[in-house]
Amino acid sequence: MNSFEALNEPVNLLEERMEHVALLWSEYIPTRKCLLKHGIEPAFFARHFGSRVIAYFIGVIRGNEQIGDCPVMNVMLDFFADRKIPLTDLYTVCSGLKNQILVLLLDEDKLTPALLTGLMAILDQNFVGVMEEYQERQQEKTLSKKPGIPQSPAVVPPTVFESVSDSAKKKTYEDILIETELQELSELEEEIDEFAVMISFGNIAEDSLEELARGLNRYGGILMRYEIFRDLGGNIIRLGENVGDNAVKLAEESMQKKISILFEGFVNDLTRWRKDLFEDGIEDPNKYDPSLIADIKTIQGILTGTQQEREEELELF
Repeated sequence: MNSFEALNEPVNLLEERMEHVALLWSEYIPTRKCLLKHGIEPAFFARHFGSRVIAYFIGVIRGNEQIGDCPVMNVMLDFFADRKIPLTDLYTVCSGLKNQILVLLLDEDKLTPALLTGLMAILDQNFVGVMEEYQERQQEKTLSKKPGIPQSPAVVPPTVFESVSDSAKKKTYEDILIETELQELSELEEEIDEFAVMISFGNIAEDSLEELARGLNRYGGILMRYEIFRDLGGNIIRLGENVGDNAVKLAEESMQKKISILFEGFVNDLTRWRKDLFEDGIEDPNKYDPSLIADIKTIQGILTGTQQEREEELELF
């Protein structure tokens, strides 16, 4: 009998509603504002981190997981630290989970004083560990900075396509792509998203990497048909070629750890790019190009070894 057995009944409910609670967590107004402020799509957060953090919490209650040993939380903290998200915003995001768990139990009339005490003890204990771990990551990033060495890839300026007519600009970009291609982009994005999750956990196999390469090539190929998206499409195709050419190397867990955060960032930006452009109708079609292309080029550099060579050259000066 584990020490949390009294919490099993409400946890069964949480497991049944896990994906729904993850979505509510990401859409909880304070959480959503924090995520969007740092360029993180709430739906991406729910898929990549939300439901998996909740699954870990359920595992702790059932005695299958140890408090403070959550692999997905480690990936999430790296992802946040890479974006220089302050500790206060991490606090706000994590508080959203506690809020939504309590809302679920209240709505189902399951929350008792004893249950509240038990849940808060677990959540708060894990919460403190997360804050401490994140502070350590922030300190490590500060200490690792070296004068004269760039800490991020050079931002590639977006390409301006003057051939786009005024009448085309007045249309939504959804009108530019044919409907079947727009649907295919969405489906390909979901596939790429799943492969990115495998990379984050260091368990993607060589054959899956080849599928990922084909998906990236197809995604970029669709964009290449349209002049306004040609720059981004070409870079995505080249990323697919690099993934395919280096599938054996990338199948190694150590290599997946090197690019996992960059790949998470790429998928997040790709999700936001498609959603903002084809669903929300932003005016600038190249808004996310610098971030997307910077992530692509850094991933390519790591895969081909040029990123490490460049850093070693800089250290000589």
